[in-house]
Amino acid sequence: MHRISINTITTQVNNYSITIISKVSNFKILHPVPLYLEGT
Repeated sequence: MHRISINTITTQVNNYSITIISKVSNFKILHPVPLYLEGT
């Protein structure tokens, strides 16, 4: 049972990390142009 819980937790952490990485990637893709225009 401990192995199952550890695997479940690991999977949840991995999914959480993937979600954050995708959100950060989308943010970086969507926002450089407005930030660049504000900077000029």
